[in-house]
Amino acid sequence: MSTLSILPYFPFQRVRITKQSVFPEAEISQLTAVPDERFRPICHACGSKAQRIYRHDKRSLRDLNLGSVRVWITCSYRKIACEPCNRIVVEDLGFFQPYSRVTHRLAAYIHERCKVLTVTEVAKHFGINWKTVKTIDTFFLERQYAQTEYQNLRIRAVDEISVKKGQRYLTVVLDYRSGRVVRVGKERTKETPGTFFAGMTEEQRQALEAIAMDMWDPYIHAVKKYVPHVKIVFDLFHGVSSFGKVIDKVRNAEYQKASKEDKDVLKGSKYLLLKNKRNIRRKKHREHRKQLLSLNETINTVLILKDKLKHIWTYTSRTWARKAIDEWSHAKLFCHEYVCKYAYKIQLRNLESR
Repeated sequence: MSTLSILPYFPFQRVRITKQSVFPEAEISQLTAVPDERFRPICHACGSKAQRIYRHDKRSLRDLNLGSVRVWITCSYRKIACEPCNRIVVEDLGFFQPYSRVTHRLAAYIHERCKVLTVTEVAKHFGINWKTVKTIDTFFLERQYAQTEYQNLRIRAVDEISVKKGQRYLTVVLDYRSGRVVRVGKERTKETPGTFFAGMTEEQRQALEAIAMDMWDPYIHAVKKYVPHVKIVFDLFHGVSSFGKVIDKVRNAEYQKASKEDKDVLKGSKYLLLKNKRNIRRKKHREHRKQLLSLNETINTVLILKDKLKHIWTYTSRTWARKAIDEWSHAKLFCHEYVCKYAYKIQLRNLESR
């Protein structure tokens, strides 16, 4: 056992290190700490000085490594009767959270590592259970981002991301100009947008100028209800993505009407129709797509409309963009009922923005 003193590396104010043991072979350092009697115990919740000590207890805490040596601190602490809180609480010793198994500085370092590494990698590096690492990281994230910051929010973007497998989504609200995440909703329901607007003051709502989002009706209704003066913007990705769903509906409808021979051609064509032509690399897929378009005039027309729809977002002049939307919407007369519904929504947005 080494006699090397490592006490200067533990400048905790409200405790005294009474014993140190360093085991180089096992790469472990074990310290014993007790409360400093010069300080009266204080409540960790309200900071009040204790009038009565309820009982004494001990806990093993993990601290920052010293090189490759893992440091453990066996700390004695007191549970006190706090009159303002009217309950029994753990005293605040200044270097760990009540009921935590790691020190403040180790927790802060773990959080920093989680910014660049996965939870599993951080847990493996420190030899700590991954659930503990995740709990620590969540604590810091909630402390930093729990409150929604609505200041200087003029242009907003709304999108959703899937969580794991299945139809589980998170609704993400961004500051369009800076890319800052403003809020994350736990679900994607018609009530989700309303919770965001409900947290804003009237002045903050009036400061909003535009919202970029997809064409989901609950989003549109929420904007009209809470901020009717705000302009709704359908960006290129969501506009074309929504039309992709229309293409799939048209394909299914045409498949139901097709003969047995034509159904063989239509079968397995879903993703061929959704892909851009330049992204279809395999020869057999290109030939399948060509055969499909020559077979079905409706599907061919829908794909032409898709290419023309993407072109609308290339205009820099509002006048020419609106004219292109009018021309595209009129093309619906020669196509399919699902396209008509989509075109009506696009045209309605175009008219309301004037």
